[in-house]
Amino acid sequence: MLSKHPWGLNPHVDIILESYVGLRPDLYDGQQIMTLQCYIDDSGSEPLSKYFVLAGYVSKVGAWAKFSEEWSERLKQSGLAYFKMSEAMGWTKEFSKENGWDAKSIENEVNCLSKIIADNCKSCISCRVETSMFDKYALATPTMIIRNNTNQNPYYFLYMRLISSYWAHCEKTGIKERCDFIFDKQHGYERRAAELYYSLLEDNKREFPKSHRSYIGSQPRWEDDKEYLPIQAADMLAWLLRRFKSDKNTGKLSQQALKNLLSIEHNPVFHPESHLNMATERLKGDIKRIKQANPFMKWY
Repeated sequence: MLSKHPWGLNPHVDIILESYVGLRPDLYDGQQIMTLQCYIDDSGSEPLSKYFVLAGYVSKVGAWAKFSEEWSERLKQSGLAYFKMSEAMGWTKEFSKENGWDAKSIENEVNCLSKIIADNCKSCISCRVETSMFDKYALATPTMIIRNNTNQNPYYFLYMRLISSYWAHCEKTGIKERCDFIFDKQHGYERRAAELYYSLLEDNKREFPKSHRSYIGSQPRWEDDKEYLPIQAADMLAWLLRRFKSDKNTGKLSQQALKNLLSIEHNPVFHPESHLNMATERLKGDIKRIKQANPFMKWY
């Protein structure tokens, strides 16, 4: 199998298969060398949203391959180009009445797709913050870059917390399988987020100096959710968590779909006001030291 693989054509596939090179063929299915992937989407970026959420699913590469085949086939059967939870719940675009959708058919579709998620996903992770609390603390802290629509929302904050919390979970539970993170494409965010990833690596080394760190995968990627189908599953989860935490209800989501989604092990991270206050005070201390060392640096 490996001898016939076209090495060099797709670096993402190459990275996954590198773990198998040199291994005895009868051990290919061994769990200890399987690679995990975590697909993440966001919800709540609109100005009036009470919460901002990053959430997604973790599973083995083989399970994601099976998931993508089943998800793609379901979309094809239903005449859908893609799935987006807000469109399903709002009867818009792909799920518009003009396209022949009604309440019962949408409920059935979401039930079927949620079952595919439950059958193939190992666990889910999420990180959320109340938008007003983030604004109160984070936006009151000076930065070295001019604030704009890209850097003044909680995306970077939750992105770093989500990854670092997952790594801490691996340390606590003894997970040794490497995990690659794939996020929904965010125009204007990727470059800065990639830089922040390496600061996360340094923080991890300081926090766990004797760690094996085998759970740390490649630098995160940002992909189009219409091409990478697991991101569409993450969209369903992110929508559900934001809607439930904001309004204490799940809208038109059926009990069956909710049951399917809740059957998956969930590792949530929430940042109450006390956490934000502590993080802000630590950051202010760092900023004070930087200002003393570099008095001519400009702050915004």
